[in-house]
Amino acid sequence: MGSVQRGQGVTVNWSGVDAGALVEIRGVSAPNDPAVPPVTFFCVEKAGAGQFTIPAHVLLSLPVAGPSTAASGSALGLSVGVTGVARFTAPGVDAGLLRYSALSGRSVSFQ
Repeated sequence: MGSVQRGQGVTVNWSGVDAGALVEIRGVSAPNDPAVPPVTFFCVEKAGAGQFTIPAHVLLSLPVAGPSTAASGSALGLSVGVTGVARFTAPGVDAGLLRYSALSGRSVSFQ
């Protein structure tokens, strides 16, 4: 995914994830201009859903930034992460919880 059409929204798909986990979808547009603040969004979906559509109204809240502004230093990104908790037992431990998280992202242009 190199370019995201903000007015159409975008569907993110995943597979091979523990259905009991949560998937985090994040996006940011941060122009390299101190007068323009970065804009971010954060969405969460149950991993068992297998996909999530970022609505157009969320993407339209991001400043327009394409290849020309990315070259001048704008940070544009979309990332997907998985987080969950697993219980475990061990001698001498009353309650054991293991929290895990993994994040993968890429640069994109929001047009």
